[in-house]
Amino acid sequence: MLTLDHLRRALKRATACDSPGSPDLLSAQSLHQRRAGEWVRCLAHELTTLVKDEGDVRVLFRNNPDEANRADFGLNELLYDVCICRTAEHPSARGGRTLRYVTEALWLVESEFARDSVQAVKDFNKLVIGQAKNKLFIGPRISHADETGYLDALLPVARASAANGASSVYAALVPHPGEWATPDVADVVLHRYARPGWETL
Repeated sequence: MLTLDHLRRALKRATACDSPGSPDLLSAQSLHQRRAGEWVRCLAHELTTLVKDEGDVRVLFRNNPDEANRADFGLNELLYDVCICRTAEHPSARGGRTLRYVTEALWLVESEFARDSVQAVKDFNKLVIGQAKNKLFIGPRISHADETGYLDALLPVARASAANGASSVYAALVPHPGEWATPDVADVVLHRYARPGWETL
């Protein structure tokens, strides 16, 4: 099961990727994009630890250095910011090739650091469409008063994503990449959808 410690470790690794002086050389938007990419990479690594013994599992995300995914699927990212799936092989119709295909999605992850619920719902909607054992939406930490309203806005989408209990649905709020270098950076919070609302983990 996903825990706060997995997210904290991912964030710690992602924040450690800034090289000295590099924030000054990038625009704020470029810096945030680079940090968000590091966050996805580090989060994918942490989620992999939850499924490492589950057969032929593949982890797909943009900029994944593992060439096996590109060789087998022709891409590194499959529809979601992170997609962790079980796979199998089958012979092609002709030519003697072996084809790898997805048998089951174990984790689907979408991440959106814009600080408004409109953008959050747009990305969270993608998790409703997918079928997986576990679904995780990542949003930004905001002020405590606004955070409650933000989570309330995500609740109907989480309910739909849970597909009558077929999926465990999580929402994690992580400090915005623009705040990672501040001394009083906020902690990660993790919620799981438990009918009828959010349960804080």
